[in-house]
Amino acid sequence: MEDPTGIAALAKILPPDLGTDEGIDWSAAETRWGTRLPRDYMAFMSVYGAGSFAEVCILMPLPKEYI
Repeated sequence: MEDPTGIAALAKILPPDLGTDEGIDWSAAETRWGTRLPRDYMAFMSVYGAGSFAEVCILMPLPKEYI
């Protein structure tokens, strides 16, 4: 199956370690933001979770108390 987000290719060069599958209620997050969240962001979060590398920070879609 093709990976339209490219996350599988990224995982080959940047292996995931901590934070995978943060247990995010995506429906609640989309309701809270009032929009659909990007599918590539959701795929990234399922593999890597929130955190940072280099100077890039990836944030949770909601504060922990909402998840």
